[in-house]
Amino acid sequence: MKRCALSVVCCIAVLLGRSTTWAWVGGLCRAPSTAWSVCRQAKQTPYTSDEYWTRKAREDGVPARAYYKLEELDRRLNLFQAGDRVLDLGCWPGSWTLYAAKKVGPSGRVLGIDLKEVSIPLPSNAKTRVEDAFRFKGSNVPMLDAVISDMAPRTMGQRSADQGRSTELVEVVMSIADLKLKEGGSMIAKHFEGASTEELRLKMKARYELCRIIKTRASRTQSCELYLCCLGKKPMSLEAPSTWQAPPRVQRTRRKPAPRNYNGW
Repeated sequence: MKRCALSVVCCIAVLLGRSTTWAWVGGLCRAPSTAWSVCRQAKQTPYTSDEYWTRKAREDGVPARAYYKLEELDRRLNLFQAGDRVLDLGCWPGSWTLYAAKKVGPSGRVLGIDLKEVSIPLPSNAKTRVEDAFRFKGSNVPMLDAVISDMAPRTMGQRSADQGRSTELVEVVMSIADLKLKEGGSMIAKHFEGASTEELRLKMKARYELCRIIKTRASRTQSCELYLCCLGKKPMSLEAPSTWQAPPRVQRTRRKPAPRNYNGW
């Protein structure tokens, strides 16, 4: 009888939406246990997947969880080769610049630009500068093997507005890649999923041999971010949308080729 009464109490607690849990120990009803203790008894981590990547970044000594997003994209798409030259747009706090610098090796070069100054130590083959991607000055930047971007707009809480601003950032990345990316090169750009996602994919399909849309494991569960991944830039002589135009040719006096060093950016 006593056990039946306690069972009724436990059932009422569940129906009322109580967050605590009850368990029988030796015929008695145990005091409520928290979610932490339940996880501990089951030998599971109480961290969610979102917290896992943040904690892992802290433990591994990398700037942010974004490091693992690029790591996954590189593992799945084989983005970087030794000696590559890479441009990282929206590089703060330095996660993608750091990862790319490790992958391209001492003979490669990585340049990161952002509105904020990157303060973390970087390998000698990488450098950053404060610059607006909308006003990117690429005259002293050589032709690139990869253009990558983790840029995201400051969200306003309005889905359509945020998605529209994200689209503008992707179009900036595309225009820079049109001018500075080598034939056969790769481009990665973050985008907030929305009505214009498919339109962007079609534009990229006209420019690249392979276009994929990937949601990385390290992205937050509630985030609508995804990555537009483009491999194998097509020759510019191929038919392309009217908005994609080659820059006008400018006659310049020939100069002696500069030595291949990092000061040539």
